[in-house]
This record gives sequence, structure tokens and C-alpha cells, in this order.
Amino acid sequence: MNLENLLPDLVKCFYFSDPIGGDIEYTEIPIKVNAENISGQLLEYYQHLSFESDCYFGDQFFGLVLFSIQSNGRELSSWGLEDINEWKNGRYTIFAKNTSDDVIFCDTSDEKCPVYGMISGGEYHHKLGDSLYDFLSFSIKLIRLEIIDYQGEIYSDNNFNIKEEFINDVSSLINSSFSGKAREGVTKFLL
Repeated sequence: MNLENLLPDLVKCFYFSDPIGGDIEYTEIPIKVNAENISGQLLEYYQHLSFESDCYFGDQFFGLVLFSIQSNGRELSSWGLEDINEWKNGRYTIFAKNTSDDVIFCDTSDEKCPVYGMISGGEYHHKLGDSLYDFLSFSIKLIRLEIIDYQGEIYSDNNFNIKEEFINDVSSLINSSFSGKAREGVTKFLL
């Protein structure tokens, strides 16, 4: 998927989800980005999305929080990662979290910026996409599945048990969007 379609779709998705906070806009003219360790697809992402504060996508299943370039959420100390070598050397750059406070980050040593997630309290990285654009494309599809296809009705009962058919549709979406380690990682991270 190309930049001109993906990022405007992400902005639309933000507004038709149930946004909790923040405003976000797509801009065709690149914005100047002053930050260390941002390159490749992550740099393009920050150059073409204008948002001053963190943006909370309010869907129930996979609530996503996108960190603005100046967000404290991007700081290693916010996650207790400042003393880990692979983080200190700048290889990984945090750009989001889910609403369960699981950190989502890119490997900026690769131009495509593969995406990983780390479940709170865990020590293992789960691959969530071979590129930032793969991850964002999947996130858009997942939010649309919940909000448009299921109209937010994903629970089967008052105990918040998720409908089996929704989980099956999420699994199908994962299988059609990813392969290998990314498929395995997204499955562990979400399900």
C-alpha cells in the first residue's frame, strides 16, 4: 500500500472509530521532523501526519494510541527500557501502544521499519508487521471490521466474552495479511 492512500485512510479510521482524544490530519507537504532515530517509513509517517498530542483510537478490541513526535510515551524511561542495549543504541523507536499499555515500536535499522510489540511485563518482542505500512494497513482493516462490519457489537454477553465469529474473522484477517513470524506475533499479541 502506498503512502498517499494509507495515511489518509488511517486518519479517516481514527475519526470513524470512537476517538478518545487528540486530532490528527494528513498533509501532502512533508512536515519537518526533529527527532533522533527516525528514518524510513517511520519518518514518512511523522512527516505526513500532523498531530500535537497522542491520538487514542477508541475501538474496544484493539484500542490503539499513536504517539505524537513530542510525546513522553516515546521515551524509553516511560517503559523501563533505557538500560537495555538494543534500545539504548537507537535501533528501536516507540511510536504507539495499545490501550492495555503494551508498547509498539519500529526497528529503524531497516528502511521498512518492521513493527514489534511487547506485552506489558513481558520480555519478548512479537513481530507485528514486516513494515510500518503493513502494520498500519492491518490496523485499519481490524478497526473497520469491528466498527463497520460488527458495528461495535463484538461481545456475546455481559461478561465481555468476545463473539466467536468475530474472533474467527480476526484470525482470517491475520492470516490474509501476514505470514511467518509476523502472523505468529500478531496472533499472540492480539488473541
